[in-house]
Amino acid sequence: PAKGGPVLLEAFRQLQGVKPRLLVITSDETDPEIAEAGVQLARGVPHHDVRSAWSHALFGVQPSLCNETWGMAIAEAMAAGKAVVVSDAGALPGVVGDGGIVVPRGDPGSLARAMQQLIGSSLLRERLGSAGRERAKSYGVENVRRQVLAVYEEVTR
Repeated sequence: PAKGGPVLLEAFRQLQGVKPRLLVITSDETDPEIAEAGVQLARGVPHHDVRSAWSHALFGVQPSLCNETWGMAIAEAMAAGKAVVVSDAGALPGVVGDGGIVVPRGDPGSLARAMQQLIGSSLLRERLGSAGRERAKSYGVENVRRQVLAVYEEVTR
């Protein structure tokens, strides 16, 4: 629930026209089963399979309700060149930047409208996906290592 699962399901129900299949990947074994047409829940998926799933995805969604400190799943989607939709929870808007759409947390109507935009526009998906891929390059290990070292050097002077 803290990751916005119920909000996502309600937004999915509000989509108009042909809906893409919704794949919800979770590592939490306590998440309830989802009995919704067009929705598949996958638990305990190995990381290499998650990365492979991104290559087949239309776009990524993380409608968190909690104050996220990062957004690993969204960063992975962006690195795969996928447009993303996130809530305005914690660090998510900063992680996404110009690589996606930010909606108010807990608002399934806004989430559905953003998803509908991406479903309906390959040009928008491509533009946001390309921007996200570029942004995600800054999240690579070497770049983050340099940034952390710079902070250490600054505070130890």
